[in-house]
Amino acid sequence: LSVAVDGVISNKGLRTRVNPDSEVHIIPAMSGGTPPRTAQTS
Repeated sequence: LSVAVDGVISNKGLRTRVNPDSEVHIIPAMSGGTPPRTAQTS
C-alpha cells in the first residue's frame, strides 16, 4: 500500500501526516504476471 499526498508518493504508507486541505490518494499494491519457470530435469 502506498499513499500519495499532494502529488508526492510517501513510503510511510498510512502513517503519512496530512493537512486538512491535503489531496490524498491511496494506491493499492499491485501483483500479477506469471511465476518464474523452474528448471526441468529428467
